[in-house]
Amino acid sequence: MDKPTVFLSYSSKDHAMVSYLKNRMEKITQGALNYFQSGDGLSIPYGREWVNHIITGLKQSSLVFVFVTPNSITSNWMHFEAGFAYSRNAKVVPVCFGLDVNLLKAPLSIFQGFNVTSENELNKLVAIVNEQYGYDFKHCFSEHDYSEILNCQDSLQSVTELEDIIGSLGYYLQDEKNEHGRIILSVAEFYEKIKTYLRSNGTSYSTSCKNSPATKEETIVVYGIKIVYRKQVTARDDITITLSLYNLSKSLPLCLNMIKLQTAKYLPFLILNLNPGYKYLPLLEDINAILSEYPREYRIEENIIGQYVDLARNMRFSIDLLPKHLNRSTPRVLIVEFISETTGYSEIRDFVVALLSKGVISRSS
Repeated sequence: MDKPTVFLSYSSKDHAMVSYLKNRMEKITQGALNYFQSGDGLSIPYGREWVNHIITGLKQSSLVFVFVTPNSITSNWMHFEAGFAYSRNAKVVPVCFGLDVNLLKAPLSIFQGFNVTSENELNKLVAIVNEQYGYDFKHCFSEHDYSEILNCQDSLQSVTELEDIIGSLGYYLQDEKNEHGRIILSVAEFYEKIKTYLRSNGTSYSTSCKNSPATKEETIVVYGIKIVYRKQVTARDDITITLSLYNLSKSLPLCLNMIKLQTAKYLPFLILNLNPGYKYLPLLEDINAILSEYPREYRIEENIIGQYVDLARNMRFSIDLLPKHLNRSTPRVLIVEFISETTGYSEIRDFVVALLSKGVISRSS
Protein backbone atom coordinates (compact mmCIF):
# COMPACT_ATOMS: atom_id res chain seq x y z
CA MET A 1 0.00 0.00 0.00
CA ASP A 2 1.38 3.44 -0.95
CA LYS A 3 2.15 5.83 1.87
CA PRO A 4 -0.04 8.98 2.09
CA THR A 5 1.56 12.19 0.80
CA VAL A 6 1.49 15.51 2.64
CA PHE A 7 2.15 18.52 0.38
CA LEU A 8 4.12 21.45 1.86
CA SER A 9 3.42 24.76 0.09
CA TYR A 10 5.73 27.70 0.88
CA SER A 11 7.96 30.46 -0.43
CA SER A 12 11.53 29.51 -1.29
CA LYS A 13 12.62 32.29 1.09
CA ASP A 14 11.28 30.06 3.90
CA HIS A 15 13.11 26.98 2.66
CA ALA A 16 15.26 26.58 5.79
CA MET A 17 12.26 26.81 8.11
CA VAL A 18 10.10 24.37 6.12
CA SER A 19 12.98 21.93 5.68
CA TYR A 20 13.46 21.91 9.44
CA LEU A 21 9.75 21.22 9.98
CA LYS A 22 9.76 18.48 7.33
CA ASN A 23 12.73 16.72 8.94
CA ARG A 24 11.08 16.83 12.36
CA MET A 25 7.74 15.59 10.99
CA GLU A 26 9.48 12.68 9.24
CA LYS A 27 10.96 11.60 12.57
CA ILE A 28 7.72 12.12 14.51
CA THR A 29 5.64 10.18 11.96
CA GLN A 30 8.26 7.43 11.77
CA GLY A 31 8.39 7.22 7.97
CA ALA A 32 4.68 6.51 7.61
CA LEU A 33 4.13 9.52 5.31
CA ASN A 34 5.71 11.07 2.26
CA TYR A 35 6.33 14.85 2.43
CA PHE A 36 6.41 16.77 -0.84
CA GLN A 37 8.17 20.16 -0.74
CA SER A 38 7.16 22.25 -3.73
CA GLY A 39 10.61 23.84 -3.99
CA ASP A 40 12.71 20.87 -2.88
CA GLY A 41 15.14 19.16 -5.26
CA LEU A 42 14.46 15.83 -3.54
CA SER A 43 10.74 16.12 -4.30
CA ILE A 44 11.28 17.58 -7.79
CA PRO A 45 14.09 15.68 -9.58
CA TYR A 46 16.60 17.81 -11.45
CA GLY A 47 15.76 18.32 -15.10
CA ARG A 48 12.08 17.43 -14.75
CA GLU A 49 9.33 19.80 -15.90
CA TRP A 50 8.60 21.38 -12.53
CA VAL A 51 5.00 22.50 -13.22
CA ASN A 52 3.87 19.02 -14.18
CA HIS A 53 5.72 17.50 -11.23
CA ILE A 54 4.12 19.92 -8.77
CA ILE A 55 0.68 19.10 -10.18
CA THR A 56 1.46 15.39 -9.81
CA GLY A 57 2.49 15.99 -6.20
CA LEU A 58 -0.74 17.87 -5.52
CA LYS A 59 -2.82 15.11 -7.10
CA GLN A 60 -1.15 12.56 -4.83
CA SER A 61 -1.77 14.62 -1.67
CA SER A 62 -4.92 14.57 0.44
CA LEU A 63 -3.44 17.02 2.98
CA VAL A 64 -1.74 20.35 2.17
CA PHE A 65 -0.04 22.57 4.74
CA VAL A 66 0.32 26.14 3.39
CA PHE A 67 3.05 27.96 5.31
CA VAL A 68 2.07 31.62 5.28
CA THR A 69 4.75 34.16 6.24
CA PRO A 70 5.56 37.76 5.27
CA ASN A 71 7.75 36.18 2.55
CA SER A 72 4.96 34.10 1.01
CA ILE A 73 1.76 36.09 1.53
CA THR A 74 1.92 37.57 -1.99
CA SER A 75 3.11 34.37 -3.70
CA ASN A 76 0.93 33.57 -6.71
CA TRP A 77 2.24 30.02 -6.80
CA MET A 78 1.30 29.34 -3.19
CA HIS A 79 -2.26 30.49 -3.90
CA PHE A 80 -2.31 28.31 -7.04
CA GLU A 81 -1.18 25.26 -5.06
CA ALA A 82 -3.81 25.86 -2.37
CA GLY A 83 -6.58 26.40 -4.93
CA PHE A 84 -5.62 23.36 -7.00
CA ALA A 85 -5.56 21.14 -3.89
CA TYR A 86 -8.97 22.46 -2.79
CA SER A 87 -10.44 21.73 -6.23
CA ARG A 88 -9.44 18.09 -5.72
CA ASN A 89 -11.05 17.94 -2.25
CA ALA A 90 -7.74 17.83 -0.37
CA LYS A 91 -7.66 19.25 3.16
CA VAL A 92 -5.88 22.63 2.99
CA VAL A 93 -4.52 24.12 6.22
CA PRO A 94 -2.89 27.58 6.34
CA VAL A 95 -0.12 27.68 8.98
CA CYS A 96 0.79 31.28 9.81
CA PHE A 97 4.15 32.52 11.09
CA GLY A 98 4.34 36.24 11.82
CA LEU A 99 0.87 36.85 10.38
CA ASP A 100 -2.65 36.54 11.81
CA VAL A 101 -4.70 33.78 10.21
CA ASN A 102 -7.86 35.84 10.80
CA LEU A 103 -6.55 38.57 8.48
CA LEU A 104 -5.91 36.31 5.48
CA LYS A 105 -7.75 37.14 2.28
CA ALA A 106 -9.42 34.78 -0.20
CA PRO A 107 -8.69 32.12 -1.19
CA LEU A 108 -6.71 31.27 1.97
CA SER A 109 -9.40 32.78 4.21
CA ILE A 110 -11.86 30.02 3.30
CA PHE A 111 -9.68 27.37 4.96
CA GLN A 112 -9.40 26.66 8.68
CA GLY A 113 -5.83 27.39 9.75
CA PHE A 114 -3.90 28.50 12.81
CA ASN A 115 -1.14 30.82 14.02
CA VAL A 116 2.16 29.45 15.34
CA THR A 117 3.33 31.28 18.45
CA SER A 118 4.82 28.40 20.48
CA GLU A 119 5.64 24.68 20.35
CA ASN A 120 1.99 23.95 21.22
CA GLU A 121 0.87 25.22 17.81
CA LEU A 122 3.64 23.26 16.07
CA ASN A 123 2.10 20.12 17.59
CA LYS A 124 -1.15 20.94 15.78
CA LEU A 125 0.67 19.71 12.65
CA VAL A 126 0.90 16.28 14.26
CA ALA A 127 -2.68 16.42 15.50
CA ILE A 128 -3.99 17.19 12.01
CA VAL A 129 -1.95 14.34 10.50
CA ASN A 130 -3.36 11.96 13.14
CA GLU A 131 -6.91 13.10 12.41
CA GLN A 132 -6.51 12.93 8.64
CA TYR A 133 -4.94 9.48 8.45
CA GLY A 134 -6.06 7.76 11.65
CA TYR A 135 -2.66 7.68 13.35
CA ASP A 136 -1.75 8.29 16.99
CA PHE A 137 1.71 9.87 16.79
CA LYS A 138 2.94 11.66 19.91
CA HIS A 139 3.08 15.45 20.01
CA CYS A 140 6.87 15.74 20.12
CA PHE A 141 7.55 19.33 19.06
CA SER A 142 9.43 21.09 21.86
CA GLU A 143 10.39 24.59 22.94
CA HIS A 144 13.77 23.95 21.31
CA ASP A 145 12.04 23.27 17.97
CA TYR A 146 10.14 26.53 18.18
CA SER A 147 13.37 28.36 18.99
CA GLU A 148 15.02 26.82 15.90
CA ILE A 149 12.11 28.01 13.75
CA LEU A 150 12.56 31.55 15.06
CA ASN A 151 16.28 31.34 14.26
CA CYS A 152 15.47 30.36 10.67
CA GLN A 153 13.26 33.43 10.33
CA ASP A 154 15.65 35.81 12.10
CA SER A 155 18.56 34.83 9.83
CA LEU A 156 16.77 36.55 6.94
CA GLN A 157 14.92 39.32 8.74
CA SER A 158 18.16 40.68 10.22
CA VAL A 159 19.41 41.47 6.70
CA THR A 160 17.29 44.07 4.98
CA GLU A 161 19.73 46.17 2.96
CA LEU A 162 22.24 45.37 0.25
CA GLU A 163 24.91 47.22 2.24
CA ASP A 164 24.60 44.63 5.05
CA ILE A 165 26.03 41.92 2.79
CA ILE A 166 28.11 43.64 0.11
CA GLY A 167 31.52 45.09 0.93
CA SER A 168 32.09 46.79 -2.42
CA LEU A 169 30.64 46.88 -5.90
CA GLY A 170 31.81 48.34 -9.16
CA TYR A 171 32.62 47.88 -12.83
CA TYR A 172 35.72 47.35 -14.93
CA LEU A 173 36.31 47.40 -18.70
CA GLN A 174 39.29 47.39 -21.08
CA ASP A 175 39.70 48.16 -24.76
CA GLU A 176 39.33 45.11 -26.97
CA LYS A 177 40.89 44.58 -30.40
CA ASN A 178 40.28 42.06 -33.14
CA GLU A 179 42.94 39.85 -34.73
CA HIS A 180 43.91 42.71 -37.06
CA GLY A 181 44.57 45.13 -34.20
CA ARG A 182 41.43 47.18 -34.82
CA ILE A 183 39.65 48.39 -31.67
CA ILE A 184 36.21 46.78 -31.45
CA LEU A 185 35.41 48.02 -27.95
CA SER A 186 36.60 51.53 -27.14
CA VAL A 187 36.80 52.59 -23.51
CA ALA A 188 37.55 56.18 -24.64
CA GLU A 189 34.21 56.34 -26.48
CA PHE A 190 32.43 54.87 -23.45
CA TYR A 191 34.01 57.47 -21.16
CA GLU A 192 32.94 60.32 -23.48
CA LYS A 193 29.38 58.96 -23.45
CA ILE A 194 29.39 59.07 -19.64
CA LYS A 195 30.50 62.71 -19.57
CA THR A 196 27.93 63.65 -22.21
CA TYR A 197 25.20 61.88 -20.26
CA LEU A 198 26.06 63.72 -17.04
CA ARG A 199 26.20 67.11 -18.75
CA SER A 200 22.97 66.61 -20.69
CA ASN A 201 21.14 65.71 -17.47
CA GLY A 202 22.55 68.71 -15.61
CA THR A 203 24.37 66.45 -13.13
CA SER A 204 27.20 68.24 -11.32
CA TYR A 205 30.46 66.32 -10.83
CA SER A 206 34.05 66.87 -9.75
CA THR A 207 36.96 65.95 -12.00
CA SER A 208 40.75 65.75 -11.88
CA CYS A 209 43.61 64.68 -14.16
CA LYS A 210 46.93 63.01 -13.44
CA ASN A 211 49.52 62.47 -16.16
CA SER A 212 52.72 60.45 -16.43
CA PRO A 213 54.86 59.46 -19.43
CA ALA A 214 52.99 56.15 -19.73
CA THR A 215 49.48 57.02 -18.53
CA LYS A 216 46.93 59.80 -18.70
CA GLU A 217 44.39 59.36 -15.92
CA GLU A 218 41.09 61.22 -15.53
CA THR A 219 38.82 60.84 -12.50
CA ILE A 220 35.18 61.84 -12.04
CA VAL A 221 33.35 61.72 -8.70
CA VAL A 222 29.56 62.09 -8.77
CA TYR A 223 26.95 61.15 -6.14
CA GLY A 224 29.28 58.66 -4.43
CA ILE A 225 30.44 57.13 -7.72
CA LYS A 226 34.13 57.24 -8.66
CA ILE A 227 35.01 56.81 -12.35
CA VAL A 228 38.67 56.41 -13.30
CA TYR A 229 39.62 56.39 -17.01
CA ARG A 230 43.22 55.53 -17.93
CA LYS A 231 44.68 56.12 -21.39
CA GLN A 232 47.86 54.07 -21.53
CA VAL A 233 50.77 54.08 -23.96
CA THR A 234 51.95 50.47 -23.49
CA ALA A 235 48.72 48.81 -22.36
CA ARG A 236 45.04 48.81 -23.21
CA ASP A 237 42.92 51.75 -22.05
CA ASP A 238 40.63 50.86 -19.17
CA ILE A 239 37.89 52.30 -16.98
CA THR A 240 37.05 51.46 -13.38
CA ILE A 241 33.83 52.46 -11.60
CA THR A 242 33.40 52.05 -7.84
CA LEU A 243 30.42 52.98 -5.67
CA SER A 244 30.31 54.20 -2.10
CA LEU A 245 28.04 52.08 0.10
CA TYR A 246 26.64 55.26 1.60
CA ASN A 247 23.37 56.35 -0.02
CA LEU A 248 23.60 53.36 -2.36
CA SER A 249 19.86 53.28 -3.05
CA LYS A 250 20.24 56.63 -4.87
CA SER A 251 23.69 56.29 -6.45
CA LEU A 252 23.15 52.80 -7.85
CA PRO A 253 20.42 53.80 -10.37
CA LEU A 254 22.71 56.55 -11.75
CA CYS A 255 25.60 54.10 -12.01
CA LEU A 256 23.44 51.56 -13.86
CA ASN A 257 22.30 54.22 -16.31
CA MET A 258 25.91 55.09 -17.08
CA ILE A 259 26.97 51.46 -17.47
CA LYS A 260 24.13 50.89 -19.94
CA LEU A 261 25.78 53.42 -22.25
CA GLN A 262 28.29 50.69 -23.13
CA THR A 263 26.35 48.58 -25.61
CA ALA A 264 29.09 47.47 -28.00
CA LYS A 265 29.57 43.92 -26.75
CA TYR A 266 28.58 43.13 -23.16
CA LEU A 267 25.36 43.33 -21.22
CA PRO A 268 25.48 45.89 -18.39
CA PHE A 269 27.08 44.22 -15.37
CA LEU A 270 28.37 44.86 -11.86
CA ILE A 271 31.07 43.14 -9.83
CA LEU A 272 30.07 42.52 -6.19
CA ASN A 273 32.48 41.72 -3.34
CA LEU A 274 31.09 40.46 -0.04
CA ASN A 275 31.56 42.00 3.38
CA PRO A 276 34.24 40.21 5.44
CA GLY A 277 31.40 38.72 7.52
CA TYR A 278 30.07 36.74 4.55
CA LYS A 279 31.40 34.14 2.13
CA TYR A 280 30.37 32.26 -1.01
CA LEU A 281 30.13 28.49 -1.27
CA PRO A 282 33.63 27.44 -2.35
CA LEU A 283 32.77 24.77 -4.95
CA LEU A 284 30.96 25.21 -8.27
CA GLU A 285 29.27 21.83 -7.82
CA ASP A 286 27.86 22.89 -4.43
CA ILE A 287 26.37 26.06 -5.92
CA ASN A 288 24.93 24.01 -8.79
CA ALA A 289 23.44 21.46 -6.37
CA ILE A 290 21.62 24.16 -4.40
CA LEU A 291 20.32 26.25 -7.29
CA SER A 292 19.13 23.14 -9.11
CA GLU A 293 16.58 22.74 -6.32
CA TYR A 294 14.79 25.91 -7.46
CA PRO A 295 13.83 25.44 -11.13
CA ARG A 296 11.10 28.06 -10.80
CA GLU A 297 13.64 30.69 -9.79
CA TYR A 298 16.92 29.86 -11.52
CA ARG A 299 17.87 28.58 -14.96
CA ILE A 300 21.22 26.87 -15.39
CA GLU A 301 23.07 28.14 -18.46
CA GLU A 302 23.92 24.98 -20.41
CA ASN A 303 26.91 26.29 -22.35
CA ILE A 304 28.83 27.98 -19.49
CA ILE A 305 29.62 26.09 -16.29
CA GLY A 306 28.82 28.14 -13.21
CA GLN A 307 26.48 30.64 -14.87
CA TYR A 308 22.80 31.02 -13.95
CA VAL A 309 19.80 33.25 -14.67
CA ASP A 310 17.59 34.62 -11.89
CA LEU A 311 14.26 34.27 -13.68
CA ALA A 312 12.24 36.56 -11.42
CA ARG A 313 14.65 39.49 -11.71
CA ASN A 314 16.03 38.73 -15.19
CA MET A 315 19.70 38.71 -14.18
CA ARG A 316 22.50 36.44 -15.36
CA PHE A 317 25.16 35.77 -12.74
CA SER A 318 28.21 33.72 -11.87
CA ILE A 319 30.58 33.38 -8.95
CA ASP A 320 34.33 33.24 -9.55
CA LEU A 321 33.83 32.91 -13.30
CA LEU A 322 35.61 36.02 -14.50
CA PRO A 323 35.21 37.37 -18.06
CA LYS A 324 38.45 37.57 -20.02
CA HIS A 325 38.53 41.38 -19.86
CA LEU A 326 38.82 41.28 -16.05
CA ASN A 327 42.11 41.02 -14.21
CA ARG A 328 42.56 37.42 -13.09
CA SER A 329 43.98 38.60 -9.76
CA THR A 330 40.58 40.04 -8.83
CA PRO A 331 39.31 38.39 -5.61
CA ARG A 332 36.44 35.91 -5.70
CA VAL A 333 33.45 37.93 -6.84
CA LEU A 334 29.83 37.78 -7.87
CA ILE A 335 29.33 39.06 -11.42
CA VAL A 336 25.77 40.11 -12.27
CA GLU A 337 24.60 40.94 -15.81
CA PHE A 338 21.35 42.84 -16.23
CA ILE A 339 19.11 41.53 -18.98
CA SER A 340 16.21 43.80 -18.05
CA GLU A 341 16.24 47.54 -18.72
CA THR A 342 14.39 48.26 -15.46
CA THR A 343 16.73 46.68 -12.90
CA GLY A 344 17.23 48.86 -9.82
CA TYR A 345 18.45 48.84 -6.25
CA SER A 346 15.56 46.78 -4.84
CA GLU A 347 15.96 44.04 -7.49
CA ILE A 348 19.70 43.71 -6.80
CA ARG A 349 19.08 43.70 -3.03
CA ASP A 350 16.40 41.00 -3.34
CA PHE A 351 18.67 38.97 -5.64
CA VAL A 352 21.54 38.99 -3.13
CA VAL A 353 19.28 38.28 -0.13
CA ALA A 354 17.76 35.33 -2.05
CA LEU A 355 21.25 33.82 -2.51
CA LEU A 356 21.80 34.27 1.22
CA SER A 357 18.51 32.54 2.06
CA LYS A 358 19.49 29.53 -0.05
CA GLY A 359 23.00 29.17 1.39
CA VAL A 360 24.95 30.17 -1.72
CA ILE A 361 26.08 33.13 0.41
CA SER A 362 26.51 32.48 4.13
CA ARG A 363 27.85 34.19 7.22
CA SER A 364 31.52 33.56 7.97
CA SER A 365 32.13 31.65 11.16
